[in-house]
Amino acid sequence: MREGGPLRGAAPYLLLGVALLVLALVVSLPDRGALQIELHSTAVRVQNDTAGGSSSTAGSTHQRRVGTLPPGTLPMMVPSKEAYKRVQADPALLETDAELLRQFEATPWLLPPRTKAFAYTGVHDLAELAALRATREGRVKNAVTLLTFNPRFSTMAQNAIFSMVKFGGVRNYLVGIWEPTDLDACADLNLPCADVSAYLPERLDHASSGEFGTHDYFVITWLSSFLVRDLLKKGYAVHYSDADIVYTVKPVWTSYLTFIEEAEADAAFQVELGSSNYVVLPTPGSIAMFEGWTKGFQEGLEAKENDQQYVERIHDKILRRCTAASGCIKAREEMQANSQTGKLALIRAYHHGYFMYSNDHCELAHADTAPLFDTCDWSILYFHPVCTDYDGKRASFVKQQMWFVNEDRCLPRNGTASQVKACEPVRWEQPDYEQHLYSCPRYSLALTHSRPAARADGT
Repeated sequence: MREGGPLRGAAPYLLLGVALLVLALVVSLPDRGALQIELHSTAVRVQNDTAGGSSSTAGSTHQRRVGTLPPGTLPMMVPSKEAYKRVQADPALLETDAELLRQFEATPWLLPPRTKAFAYTGVHDLAELAALRATREGRVKNAVTLLTFNPRFSTMAQNAIFSMVKFGGVRNYLVGIWEPTDLDACADLNLPCADVSAYLPERLDHASSGEFGTHDYFVITWLSSFLVRDLLKKGYAVHYSDADIVYTVKPVWTSYLTFIEEAEADAAFQVELGSSNYVVLPTPGSIAMFEGWTKGFQEGLEAKENDQQYVERIHDKILRRCTAASGCIKAREEMQANSQTGKLALIRAYHHGYFMYSNDHCELAHADTAPLFDTCDWSILYFHPVCTDYDGKRASFVKQQMWFVNEDRCLPRNGTASQVKACEPVRWEQPDYEQHLYSCPRYSLALTHSRPAARADGT
């Protein structure tokens, strides 16, 4: 009898049964995200088992094919605990062993505070730091990623940086500090820190700690737009990211730039302009957009609007927004016909990555009911829980298995004035914690997507 004969003959009926089950359950149950992921996996298993690749003999067991990791992705075992122990025993190794230093690209806080192994140590001027950190990304000669930092949320920031560097391949990030007294904490974590207090659009009154709705809250939320404007005028392409974001294994810069270049756009934002994660090219249109944006600070402050709320309200005065590449090219032609090129920015907009699972942009805020999203899904570049507080964001990341810092091992930096806590990775205690990110059958760009044609062998 041929291998798998009866099972092979029943294959079409099994697949039809699975398809009907998927249709019935997806229609009837609300938790579609997790359901679709699990049913897809079940269908794949049935298809594999009925394709003759599975039998009772050893050596014919089906092995799931894993894709090739994108360039810039760090290996799962990095940083190793053995490397950490070597550094603790002899910190001088960092200045002579480049491979050892590279183990800590995503976790510089695990190294001795203010190590001299990094070229940026001690450099806190924004212009100097940007020049040191900028990288070439595709056709863009000078690109930087910008975050802002508050020591009260340093654990969340470490989670963001860990994922952005290890999984997203970002190597050009710098961190803005608006309180000079917080600079010590940032530097003690070995982060590339810039003192950007001079860019605050108005002096803080320190009547509060920046709680939501206070004067200082609104001033601080406007800071990033002033920083981005300055960097654009200096010729940098800028990727801005909030620190309450976590990234999947997708090349951040290549994904964004491909998405922008397909449409001949100036920038990429979420459909909701207040996405807190975007890339802007240093074009005349982008600079004009940020000039118009920042000019509205006083108006926004009086209306108690943060910078994102303000730009959403006045966006038609400073930008044009499009989604599909063909629509963007048409919008560009209309801008040229109306002599608006260089006066307005053309923004290509994308939906949040979990839009295919839920049209509720607050979905991640409900950690108890949110589905488990497929981190291999090409559409999910990052997770950004909104509509919730710090604890809600953390709970969301834990639910999605995207909280990579071991809070039981977040320890104060010995011998430092700041006593800021540096966190060890969860993977040191749970070696397989990141496995779901390193087991994708295919790795591709985010935001833009094309499905490769199947090969003759069916893969």
